[in-house]
Amino acid sequence: MMTFYFTFGFTTPYVPFIPDGGVEADLYYPGGTADPRNKALIRFRQALAAFIDKYQSENPQTQQWPRNIET
Repeated sequence: MMTFYFTFGFTTPYVPFIPDGGVEADLYYPGGTADPRNKALIRFRQALAAFIDKYQSENPQTQQWPRNIET
């Protein structure tokens, strides 16, 4: 019971790598979509979403991938 409590009680809130607002939402760097780092992030999110859609085409769940490795 304590393991369950510590696992869910002290972990950070789940934040998906691909935001609910789409691949261009919640960018990491200032400058919006014009920043080259954000452009790379958008392309990576699009590639990950395409992989998920292809791998799990019946019911793709793009929000299942966490932003951090702790979850």
